[in-house]
Amino acid sequence: MSRAPSVFPVLALLLALAINFPSAVNAGCFLERGVSNLGEHDAYTCLRSKDFQKDLDRLPLNVTNLVNIAFRNSVVPKLEADSLKKLGTKALGLSIVYSGLEQIHDDAFEGLTELKGLILRRNRITEVKKSWFKNLGKLESLDLSGNMIRQFDPAIFDLTPMIQEFEISENLLNSFDLDAMKSKWPKLKKVGLQWNPYDWIQGIKIIEYSNANPSLVKNSYASIDGIRDTYKLVKECMNTISKKDDLTELDTCLQAKLTKALEIPKMLEGEKPADPAKTA
Repeated sequence: MSRAPSVFPVLALLLALAINFPSAVNAGCFLERGVSNLGEHDAYTCLRSKDFQKDLDRLPLNVTNLVNIAFRNSVVPKLEADSLKKLGTKALGLSIVYSGLEQIHDDAFEGLTELKGLILRRNRITEVKKSWFKNLGKLESLDLSGNMIRQFDPAIFDLTPMIQEFEISENLLNSFDLDAMKSKWPKLKKVGLQWNPYDWIQGIKIIEYSNANPSLVKNSYASIDGIRDTYKLVKECMNTISKKDDLTELDTCLQAKLTKALEIPKMLEGEKPADPAKTA
């Protein structure tokens, strides 16, 4: 009986393909056979590709085992409904990094039912749709870091119950359904959530989750866009405002506390606080 491919060599390979190729390498594509265990899976890598579809179509799937596909520093502005269709159940991992990817059709990943790793790091994606994941129930690793993502559909959690590694740091998220992630992804072993402009309440939740799970959260003690520096002030305001989820009231309270905090050093140096009557 053949052994099922182990996910961690797959993920390690995808990360290596996405990170470790020096910029001086010439453009081109190459196929490596049995890169983890002989006969287990292959790797097809393209560097600085100018024609994504043409280079992908060169992959000889008729003589290829399960394969990891990686495009780096290439020109891949969009994935159409049939862009990846030929891969079918042969695709074990897909990495498109530093390639300007911005548009992904709802059916772009249709039929990739064996996909375990998806790395779309350092592109121009602004929204992550649930439609992309309708056939990706076996997905174990998802890296979306370094894009311009403002929306992540929480329905994705239900469609990808096998996720073990997730990265969405360095994006433009104001909110993220942390509770859904915790309940829907029980196998999660590593997560990156930092460097997003979360609102105050969401930022507090992320910080507390990070501190409570330091072995799970990548860079768990890293600053979350300044929120960590004002953590105590935010908590004080959350305990005093009438509506715990009222962002306007919270912001008003926080601004008052920050203004007061800035005046204290001036008073210690001998400066007098501004006279409200004169500034009115």
